[in-house]
Amino acid sequence: MFALLTFRARREKRARKGFGMPENGDSKPRLPPPDEYEKLRREAEHLRQLGGESKAQQSRAQSMGEMNKYMRYTGMGMQFVVMMGMPMALGWWIDGLVGTRPWLMAAGAVLGIVAAMVFVVRTVLRMEAPDEYGKGKGRS
Repeated sequence: MFALLTFRARREKRARKGFGMPENGDSKPRLPPPDEYEKLRREAEHLRQLGGESKAQQSRAQSMGEMNKYMRYTGMGMQFVVMMGMPMALGWWIDGLVGTRPWLMAAGAVLGIVAAMVFVVRTVLRMEAPDEYGKGKGRS
């Protein structure tokens, strides 16, 4: 309902300015005056001269890129810890059931360390491998 009211208000405002769709049911819209075209042309030229993004937007984009790097490496670290801890915890639990206290936990630790190192090496190689444009494939 609100959108309909604002649409009507904008249409009436344009009609008061002298252009837009006429209210009398005529299907031909009235064209804006030439000075309106000139005003829009000047505004467009001004925006082109600004050069697109402002320095603040460029700085924000750069800091977001750096933040993404930190988040990616933080995620890798968390996965590393989980990949080491899960087999170790599973070995400790099975040791408690079977009664072979340190051996399965030690085997789980070794398995977890190997799996975590393989994960890290594969992830780093994937990030550093050049793609078809000569940049790293990974999100940098």
